[in-house]
Amino acid sequence: MTASGTRPNPSASGVDGKASAADCAPRRRPLSGRAPEANHRQRPSAASSVQVKVYDTSSQLLPALLAQAQRDGGASMIIDPLLKNNVEQLYNDNAVAASAGTLHILALNQPEHLQPRPNICYFALSPEDEARDAANHIHQQGRQQPLLLLPRGALGDRIAK
Repeated sequence: MTASGTRPNPSASGVDGKASAADCAPRRRPLSGRAPEANHRQRPSAASSVQVKVYDTSSQLLPALLAQAQRDGGASMIIDPLLKNNVEQLYNDNAVAASAGTLHILALNQPEHLQPRPNICYFALSPEDEARDAANHIHQQGRQQPLLLLPRGALGDRIAK
């Protein structure tokens, strides 16, 4: 079957009756066809009005960066911090939390002891989370004694828990 939904023509096929690359190529482009203007209208246009500013998080303390982001352009959302110690600071330090104000924050890590905050969403791809998901999957398959290959040290100890 080709990308356009038709079967390849056996007489136009390549060697040994197999479809050639030309047989499998799409017959039309995604934004063309009967109503190309409708296809163009379906594409989101909000991205053109979004302004992204990047700040060096190693050059200033977190409260100063949050305040600067609000001053510079009235930031409404922050995607950071990545480092666990900065997430802990954002989570535990009242001065930092106050400097965040009403900003919506997507933290790319999570504190050790998680309690919900109304303006912070945690998105961590931590090894602990991956290990927990793998353990659940293994358990659902009825496996009892998985083999764990972990690095020696604190990271391996955290993952093993």
